[in-house]
Amino acid sequence: MKKSTFIGTSLWKVNSKTPKPSPETHHKVVFAIKQKKLEDIERLLLHVSDPHNQDYGKFLSRSEVAELTSNINSTEAVSEALRRIDGVVISSVSIYGEYIVAIAPVFVWESLFQSKFYYFFHKNHKAARMPSLILPQFSQNT
Repeated sequence: MKKSTFIGTSLWKVNSKTPKPSPETHHKVVFAIKQKKLEDIERLLLHVSDPHNQDYGKFLSRSEVAELTSNINSTEAVSEALRRIDGVVISSVSIYGEYIVAIAPVFVWESLFQSKFYYFFHKNHKAARMPSLILPQFSQNT
């Protein structure tokens, strides 16, 4: 498990008096799957961007990038783990499996991430977020 902290701007405020969403409120969570071979992609990008390199201008298509970086085993592992959690519905998976969008009641996410949701406020905007959370490990490669 890995601890994470809210990365929003410091203009979004939360404190002990901050209201919490109802435990039954449905909330969307986007899981970003760790991609493979990112060092290779960076090297290729530098090559195709360098006018002195023989590969200059030979940019990869989105599907070619996905062929190199997709982590289908992790996408499948996270999807399967989410399907086993009562109350979680996977609403979409991106075409190359790099993002999984799931919806569940707040109490389900609070249990999974060992944290609490609060409403963060900034100007006229309100967003339900966790100030910190613990990411569960769904597979060895996630």
